[in-house]
Amino acid sequence: MTGAWRKAAAGLTLLAVLTGGGITGTIGYFSAREEVPNVFTVGDLDVALEEPEWEPELGDGRDLCPGYSVYKNPTIENRTEQGKGGPCYVRMRMRVLDASGKQITQEDRLKLILTTIRYDETFTGTIHQKGEGSLIREGRLPGYSLEEVTKLPMVNPLFVKDEMRSGAGELVFNYLGRERDGIFRSGDQATLFTDLVIPSGWNKEKMELMGEFTLEIRAEAIQTQGFTTMRDALTVLDDEQKGGVS
Repeated sequence: MTGAWRKAAAGLTLLAVLTGGGITGTIGYFSAREEVPNVFTVGDLDVALEEPEWEPELGDGRDLCPGYSVYKNPTIENRTEQGKGGPCYVRMRMRVLDASGKQITQEDRLKLILTTIRYDETFTGTIHQKGEGSLIREGRLPGYSLEEVTKLPMVNPLFVKDEMRSGAGELVFNYLGRERDGIFRSGDQATLFTDLVIPSGWNKEKMELMGEFTLEIRAEAIQTQGFTTMRDALTVLDDEQKGGVS
């Protein structure tokens, strides 16, 4: 299994319109004039997607077996400078691919793969540094049972699955945040999930059915300015992507 990450930013915003006319004063034979130029700037979102825990060059994701557990933390951060594009709406798109790069749609196989993806709220890592969790620990022996694994949510509760845009082998999660307003502010970061865990009780049949797979994860963002609702903004983002804007 291999991991993939991508960085994507979409949407431009008109940030500032400074208007001003002349200021003229006359004293005797002297006059003074000050002008304020009309300045227009274009903002550019900077949304980063990284997973500092994932190290395939050190063996992460290879030779999976029952009881295997590893930290994997795809994390997004709004690195847009204050006043240069500002808050945005963001979503995470996850495609599940087979060894040939084809999207997996087989229901029973897909179910097994998605079972291994879990979010541990105690995980201490960030986009800038590694961490650890207390509910799932990387490499613990003898591993975790299916019951222990499925007690945890698949993804961070700050995200909600977009049922309209998700399909077999491609899941879309919209960021809602703690305020449930969907706004991803400058400096904010959020982790979609934290672990890949193979239940210790899985047999050879399940492992062979799951097989080799790739998780392709992408972050997509659009500025909040100019939109009344998150729904409107994501519809425009859909249209931009269809037109080749990314």
